[in-house]
Amino acid sequence: MQSTITPEELDTLTEVLKEYLTDLRSEILDTDDYTYKQNLKHKDEVLRVVLAKLEREKQAVQQFLKV
Repeated sequence: MQSTITPEELDTLTEVLKEYLTDLRSEILDTDDYTYKQNLKHKDEVLRVVLAKLEREKQAVQQFLKV
């Protein structure tokens, strides 16, 4: 399955994801429960991979629009 996302949606999504990751990092640091902390760390890793993919897509779109 493939979805189409507009440049504006891509910008907004990456911005929101960056803000969430900042908040998530704080939550990880403030959490004492080991299992919960590990789950949060895993979520952080997965979302950072997604963010990297989105940023690559954003760069590709920007290059395409410049041509």
